[in-house]
Amino acid sequence: MELAFFAAYLRGGAWLTMDAANFAVEAEVERTHWWFSGRRRLFARELLAAGVNPNARILDAGTGTGANLRMLRDLKLEYVTGLDSNELAIHFCASKGLGNVQIGDICAMPFESGTFDLVLATDVIEHVDDDRAALEEIARVLKQGGKVLMSVPAFPSLWGLQD
Repeated sequence: MELAFFAAYLRGGAWLTMDAANFAVEAEVERTHWWFSGRRRLFARELLAAGVNPNARILDAGTGTGANLRMLRDLKLEYVTGLDSNELAIHFCASKGLGNVQIGDICAMPFESGTFDLVLATDVIEHVDDDRAALEEIARVLKQGGKVLMSVPAFPSLWGLQD
């Protein structure tokens, strides 16, 4: 279903980039590939160690294909919002039954200041033209004393064509 949508989307002339192709592949392999599943286990361990409140309001900024949303749901965290600037991301999340995902720019998020207790931004900042604006925006939407879980590729040699 997801790849069929992707192919139809490409035939319509949209998202004809390496990013879109990688995005579709990631959506297919994110659950089982060692890299993605290992990272999610690491993120889950860090969140549990930090003692995230089950009632915390959480934002997954740059939610992509929704892997973090599923992980947060599996941790029984109820108040989770996904944000991505890519329409295809919104489709993939919806096709997986992951609700409360909206389109938006990480540098100008459609949320009030102090909305979230926790913001995840995993492998997102390196895709943003103005990383300082993205970080300032993350700080703006965090509640006082809120936490951020962020990851970026450690070395440029780890970046792919999509980065």
